[in-house]
Formats: sequence, C-alpha cells, structure tokens
Amino acid sequence: MSESRSRRQVVILDSCFSGAFAEGMSAKDVGTIDIREQLGGEGRAVLTSSTSTQYSFEEKGQDLSIYTRFLVEGIKSGEADPDRDEFISIDELHEYASQKVRKVQPAMKPEIYAIREGFKIRLTKVAQGDPRQRYRKEVARFIHRGEISFVGRRTLDVLKTRLGLETTEAKAIEDGVLEPYRKDFGEKLQQYQQVFTELLERDETITDSDRHDLQNLQQILGLRNEDTMPIEALVTAQFKTHRQNLQTYQQAFTTALRQEFPLSMASRDRLRQTQQQLHFEGSGTI
Repeated sequence: MSESRSRRQVVILDSCFSGAFAEGMSAKDVGTIDIREQLGGEGRAVLTSSTSTQYSFEEKGQDLSIYTRFLVEGIKSGEADPDRDEFISIDELHEYASQKVRKVQPAMKPEIYAIREGFKIRLTKVAQGDPRQRYRKEVARFIHRGEISFVGRRTLDVLKTRLGLETTEAKAIEDGVLEPYRKDFGEKLQQYQQVFTELLERDETITDSDRHDLQNLQQILGLRNEDTMPIEALVTAQFKTHRQNLQTYQQAFTTALRQEFPLSMASRDRLRQTQQQLHFEGSGTI
C-alpha cells in the first residue's frame, strides 16, 4: 500500500483481531492525479470488523460474515447514505455497518482508521430510479427493536402512496427488511426468558447477585430494561399461578387420602379431572 501511487486507498478487513493491522500505517501523497470530484476525500482509510483484541463472528445459515453482510447491504440498498447526497463515503459506510453489527453481535466493535481526508473517500454513487429500493431504504431507517416505529409507520404509508407501490408489494418489502431483525431480536428475548425461567426454578428468590448477573446478560444480548421487564413479569406470574395450582391439587389429594385409602378408581378419576382443570402434567402434580 505504501508503495502505491494511489492517493485514495480503502482497505476492508473482516477477520479476528483485524484492528491490529492499522498500527503504524502511513499515507503517501505523490500529487500526480486529481480525481477529487469523482472519488471525494483524499488519503487512506482502513475498516476493520473488530479491534486488535476481539474476535469476529459469523452467523449460521449465512453465506457472508456479519460485518461483510452489512457492508454489502449498506452499499447495495443505499441505506448507508444518511445525508442523501447520493454518494456513500467511507465514514458513512462504517457508521452504518457498525450500528447494524452491534445490534446483532454486541461483542463486536468495528473500527475505522483514516489518514488526512480518508474519512470522506467516496465509495459509490447510490442507485436512483427504483421506487422499491427507495422504499426499502426508508423502511430500514425506521426499524426500532425489530419493528417499525410509530412515526415510521405513518411516514411509510405516505411514501408508499407517493411511490405508487401496491399495499401487498410494500408489505413484502417491509417483511424482507424486518425478517433478520425480528429473528435476531426474538432469539435474544427467548435466551433471556430461558435463563430467567431456569433461575426461578432453582430458587424463587432473586438475590442481588442474581440481579447483577441478569444485568450483565442483558447487556451482552443488547436488550434494554423495557425488553426484559415484561419477560420477568410474565415468567414470575406463571410461577405464581403454578404454585397456587400445585397447592390446590395437593389439598385435593390430601383430602381424598383422608377420606379413602387406598384411593378408589372413582377418586383417582376426580383427581385427574382436577389435574386437567389446573393444566398440570402428570409428573408435576406430586
């Protein structure tokens, strides 16, 4: 790279510890060509999927790694052009990919290293003229916690009409954009619910130490209190109902034994009916 006469260089590294590459880099300026109008800023920029001490990650079922997938998505869809100047610069692409990566894998921290005006090197011109692509780009802007925000919903309804898109066509675009976010967000919620449920099964009392560990898990999964509180309330309510039903069944079983021992078939039938009414599995009644 240092021997190259190019005044604008962009390097993208998607590997573990890729941030270590940028240490000690330098830029070369020979002043022989001026293509600022076409390519924008001058200098060198290096994008890395991780820091010098981090691993990079892949997703099961995906052909591309997490970082590369969002780089491609930002360029192909035009979503990495927040200022709407119809050009995607290196800093815009970095910001777009970084935000997307951290939503999917909070442990990753993509980095950008730039020399001189390297931050503003233009990578590509956003494709124009396709209303579907424009609608898709706007849908991505309004995604929040795996869903389209309230204001975004109203905005997209107006834009859909202006672009002349059919309702079914717009819905298909939205589902296509939302699917990976919904899946990822839903999986994180399920992971938290599973851990919280198993914790209550071991000990119904949440200690300060348990709460600290849950907060750490929440941060690693990239969830907020608003996401986890409904889960905890639901699981706690289910455990409370289960305890109450268990006590009711135990009382009925004890009463039956006091009245008749050993239990007759008629008494067992009545207990089974009580079990069904309380939605107990057979192994959870005694």
